[in-house]
Amino acid sequence: MLRVKSAAPSDRYDLLLGTLGYEPRCIQVPSKLAGIADSKLAWAFDSKGVLAFDENHAWYSDAGFPIAWGSESSLTDALTLAISPFAQRGGDLSLAIDISCMSRNLIAELLLALDRLADGHSIFVDFWYSPAQFDPAASKDATIQIAKPISPEFAGITSDPLLPVSAVIGVGYEPNLALGVSEYLDAAQVYAFSPRGHDPGFDEASDAANSTFFLAPNLVRRSEYDIRRPLELYARLESLTYGISRNSRVAVVPLGPKIFALCALLVAMRSDQPLTVWRFSGGDGINVRPTRAGGEPVHLSVHFFSESGVHEGWSPES
Repeated sequence: MLRVKSAAPSDRYDLLLGTLGYEPRCIQVPSKLAGIADSKLAWAFDSKGVLAFDENHAWYSDAGFPIAWGSESSLTDALTLAISPFAQRGGDLSLAIDISCMSRNLIAELLLALDRLADGHSIFVDFWYSPAQFDPAASKDATIQIAKPISPEFAGITSDPLLPVSAVIGVGYEPNLALGVSEYLDAAQVYAFSPRGHDPGFDEASDAANSTFFLAPNLVRRSEYDIRRPLELYARLESLTYGISRNSRVAVVPLGPKIFALCALLVAMRSDQPLTVWRFSGGDGINVRPTRAGGEPVHLSVHFFSESGVHEGWSPES
């Protein structure tokens, strides 16, 4: 089980989990938090020699991060091993996890792993996200090559397959991708979320890339969200999906910033209604670019626990 909470970030962590990839922003959050973590771990993508990977690898090694290499499915084993010394002492566990450079698939696997590990532990997690610096060269058309639920665990199964589809789409700034998603899902109604908050260049590019999509006749509502306020985004997604799930099949599509993907996946895990979180992309390699940090990182606090071991310091409300 899990609960999302309004809370200041912890001043001490048992474990800091970073990501070793090719984006320069991979090390912004780890460099900020390494000094307050008792243990550290870097999860590595196999991207040797690509863009900033080698420089990031050197930084993680110099900072004393053990580096775990493996597939997304082996993340549970790596996490279990990393937290085992702290789990044996008893009491709550405190983790900091940087999702900035994780794939959406990896974020999903990570959440499922934490949920499984919480069967015997109370785990408090600060998820950290470093907003990307705007890069106009990254705004390119992408033909959809991958279209499927992000994982079997996030493929909600409804008892009535004849219900219309309601699509909740967090847009990015890939031209016409959100429009293609809406058409692929044959959505009867669409709710669009546009990111705001850290770079006017990104806002303008996102609006331009989705101008046709925003005129679609099945677009019920277009709203904006501030990427610096993830708790507010989570609450809005939870409220919206709860309301529309009674009369439709809900498909949540996290394009754009990874913080939207995190919130969407958390909402799906908490929901007692079947929601499907989808993955749409133009295939491997299409978005390989040297993404740099574009502002101060933000965090979202989540408590993972077993049903029989609710921590008294946390209220039942999200």
